[in-house]
Amino acid sequence: MRRQPPSTGSSPRSGSPTLVVAVVSVALIGLWAFVMANYYGIELEHSRTRAAEELADVEIRLSHTCVEHRTRLDAVAAFVAAAGFQELTESEFNAFARGLTRGRDEVRNVSVAPEGVQRLVYPLEGNESVVGHDLLEDERPEVRSEVKRAIETGRTVSSGPYPLRQGGHGLVIRQAVSRNGEFWGLVALTLDTAAALDAAGLSARIGEFNIGVRSEGEEEPLLGNEQAFSSEAVVREVRVFDRKWELSAYPDGGFRTVIPATFWVIFWLTLVTALITILLVYMVATRQTSLHARLQRRTKDLSEQLRERARTEETLKSEHALLESISQTSPVGIIAMDRQGSVSYANAYTARVLRVPQEDLIHRRFDALRLQLETHDDHQPEPTTLPFREVMEKGCPMFDRRYQVRHGDKVRVISVNAAPIPDSDEAAPVLPVDEDPNEAVPVDHPVGVVQIIKDITDQVESEEHVKRALREKDVLLREIHHRVKNNLNIITSLLSLQQSRIQDAEGAVAAFSDIRNRVHALAQLHQMLYQSENLEVIDLADYIRDAALTLQHNYDPHGLVSVEFSLQAVPSDMDHAIPAGLIFTELFTNALEHGMPEHDDGAIRVALDKDEDDTVTLEVADNGNGIVAESQRPQSTSLGLELVHALTQQLHGNLDVETSDGTRFRLTFALKTR
Repeated sequence: MRRQPPSTGSSPRSGSPTLVVAVVSVALIGLWAFVMANYYGIELEHSRTRAAEELADVEIRLSHTCVEHRTRLDAVAAFVAAAGFQELTESEFNAFARGLTRGRDEVRNVSVAPEGVQRLVYPLEGNESVVGHDLLEDERPEVRSEVKRAIETGRTVSSGPYPLRQGGHGLVIRQAVSRNGEFWGLVALTLDTAAALDAAGLSARIGEFNIGVRSEGEEEPLLGNEQAFSSEAVVREVRVFDRKWELSAYPDGGFRTVIPATFWVIFWLTLVTALITILLVYMVATRQTSLHARLQRRTKDLSEQLRERARTEETLKSEHALLESISQTSPVGIIAMDRQGSVSYANAYTARVLRVPQEDLIHRRFDALRLQLETHDDHQPEPTTLPFREVMEKGCPMFDRRYQVRHGDKVRVISVNAAPIPDSDEAAPVLPVDEDPNEAVPVDHPVGVVQIIKDITDQVESEEHVKRALREKDVLLREIHHRVKNNLNIITSLLSLQQSRIQDAEGAVAAFSDIRNRVHALAQLHQMLYQSENLEVIDLADYIRDAALTLQHNYDPHGLVSVEFSLQAVPSDMDHAIPAGLIFTELFTNALEHGMPEHDDGAIRVALDKDEDDTVTLEVADNGNGIVAESQRPQSTSLGLELVHALTQQLHGNLDVETSDGTRFRLTFALKTR
């Protein structure tokens, strides 16, 4: 057999080093580009997700504000219907609207428009231009269309935002009011646009994002600038009453500018690593030795092992970093102890709750930390009841064991859940979701205990607050029923007294007028009570002023009598407010009916004062002809004065009468606040 001569040409293997380098280079660069592109996309999507979460919070606040104002509009419609539609007076409407809009600066005005013509507007100051305006004949077609839509649908319809007739920029919500199934009129709330957005907690910038707000079909934003609605911005549609609005979020310079610096660190590190790896592969592959083939295979195997090891290490590091990040940012404390009770791991939350530096916890026995632990009933726990010892002895998990941790004068309540750590050879028992966790199979030989600690001080305080609120609610309900019974007894007594003095039809009419005023006085006291922040105390000064204006409107509609007020704020409970309010009603009515002079310059002075000893002085004086004799008094007046004397005795007070220059009644009584 003849031996083949050695080939003088190049071996097919001579090109393999370059091919290997090329293949490895393309693979590494492609892998690097793929990983970096995906990582870049993840960071960009994470930034847009944060923007969407901010917009979701903004939408919740804006929707909550809309519900509040729609509720106020429903209250106005209900008030108009309850007031008897055409019988609604300006003073009653102003009193209601003032209480409805108190503390709400975004409400420009509240209006009532019978048959579409705005008759009642509160506040009148600054809104004079809209009084008497016919909404059905408004010069703006969109306003006429939205008014008709409100009438036809019976729903709440919004207009704007647009420039208002009275000046400024606002949003109007309207609702039709029907009587006996027929259209009666409209009620409306006018909201200042900027103030309404501010009340909803909206600002041009929230966190790292610029916020934009605009209404449906409008290019000009109500909040923010045009950049906030660029093509890259995160936009979310929301419902504002019956319209669609758009919310947007956009960071300065775009979403690409918020990519964290760690991305670029990883970018350059991986690029340099890839280049070095390519260079090393090229150097190894191009070595010309007699063992080229064997070394090439070994190098390839070694390189593959190194890459696999590097990937494994990176995976382990990534998983370890992720677990560490989850643990350190966890909203609960995580602490692990070995079977001797030494702390092997504790996260930052644990250190904050226990008020112990995190580095001082590691490798120390838990019972050597000298923590001031107490049970929830202020007793020192027995050593055997502590979570670690109990779990180690029984091998079963323990749930929601509560302790108090003292740090000086401050006491925090913590909840502890603990579970045994099984040996590596013993699998941890997995309990189905629908089974009781207290029935878990015990661990025979636990090597330690992991405990979850959570500060539940706020939760405990909230539970106590709810319990107190429930108790206060029961007391308040009993008090309300007691007051209703007392008020019904007062009305029954007044009717009985009035009935015994009716002699003819004219006297019956006068009697019903008097009893109406007295019942209205009781109703007005309770109206002021439920409109106040404190359901047990009202201000006598506010009541007296409102009651005097109502009585003057009934008895002196032309304003012939001048009324002068000198009132000091006097907070009073209902036990004092009811008799004092009825006394004032009788005295003021008596002055309007029987205390005026024959000429037209009648005047009444009302004064209310309280000294340092909580002694209240109420004075009603007129410049009339003086009090008449008992035999000459009208029967209703005589009954009224008898009622005044009876109520004065109920207050344990004193009533002085002077008739030297007109008539002056002075009531003094001691006020005992609760």
